[in-house]
Amino acid sequence: MGTVSCVSIVSIIICGLVCAIIHLILFLFYKKSGAHYIPFILGVCVFFVLVLVIESSINSIIFSYTNIGSAISNKIAIYSLFVGGMAGIFEETGRLVAFKTVLKKYQNNDVNALMYGAGHAGCEAILVVSMAMFSNLVIAILINSGNEHVILGQLSGDILEQTRSQFQELINTPWYVFILSMVERIAAITMHLSLSVLVWYAAKKRNRFFLYPVAVIIHMIVDAAATYLSYKDVNIFIIEFLLVVANVILAFFAKGIWNKETLKS
Repeated sequence: MGTVSCVSIVSIIICGLVCAIIHLILFLFYKKSGAHYIPFILGVCVFFVLVLVIESSINSIIFSYTNIGSAISNKIAIYSLFVGGMAGIFEETGRLVAFKTVLKKYQNNDVNALMYGAGHAGCEAILVVSMAMFSNLVIAILINSGNEHVILGQLSGDILEQTRSQFQELINTPWYVFILSMVERIAAITMHLSLSVLVWYAAKKRNRFFLYPVAVIIHMIVDAAATYLSYKDVNIFIIEFLLVVANVILAFFAKGIWNKETLKS
């Protein structure tokens, strides 16, 4: 079967740790800047409930039990737009509702928008990336110590073959893929902070409400593009480069809105 290289193991650890602590660094930074801790907690809760519970359940029902889901699955472009659109609608609507209700009394300090974004992105980073890296690390240690039977020995049939295939895939994965996963997550955090700013002003000011659908569309396009390019087997470096560029542009756009609104205050 082979072993997982030491460089890959180090990369897994770095990726997992960075994705686990970056939101804590943001929390401390924004707290020092005057933000309240409630937006952070709400960002975590809204992401968990709306995305991991409700959105994922709806997607599961659509793709597992409906003809529409089967038809969409066979058309990569439509599938990418669908999953991107679902993410955009659920996450940005969650932001809007949170900002207009629970966080309405915190609108006197715009840094709370970033604090919410840090909570939302932090929850996603830990549950999507850090936990996956922790699992990879455990499996890598078992493989390299010759104890993979601890897991494989309890399995049989198709599940055994699938798990063995996953182990082999981990062994064959180049170390830089784990580092790129970290880069992708940092880009995603940047996106969530930027979109939080857009939706914050959409909720705070009536003449800025158009920023809400703008945020939904941007979110949909970025997620759909990443999904589509991945399915088309586009070089991973190209995908990550495009994601970074897109999120840098989005960050500058959000900063422009922020600066304009700050001058008005």
